[in-house]
Amino acid sequence: MEKTIRSVARLEAIMEKKCEDQQGLIRSVVADLKEAKEEARILRVSNKELSYALSNAKADLNNAQERQVVLTDEYVSALKYERTLRILFNRLSICIKLTISEKNV
Repeated sequence: MEKTIRSVARLEAIMEKKCEDQQGLIRSVVADLKEAKEEARILRVSNKELSYALSNAKADLNNAQERQVVLTDEYVSALKYERTLRILFNRLSICIKLTISEKNV
């Protein structure tokens, strides 16, 4: 009978220890889950910030492309204007030379 009481006491101690171990494991899992939940929240916030930054970058790129088109058009217009001025200058030069040569005749 005494052996049975000691065996039961040992079994109770073993069961208590296993119960404590399981409770510790449960606490650890709960802590890990809380940490994972916080990390997921941070990632969601980071993802939103990245999406916002990407959206802004796309808008900036579109604006830059539109500005590039305007600048290209202005550059082409300036080249045409320069060509026209050069032609007019050449014609004026010819006129001046003709006028000078007529005066000398």
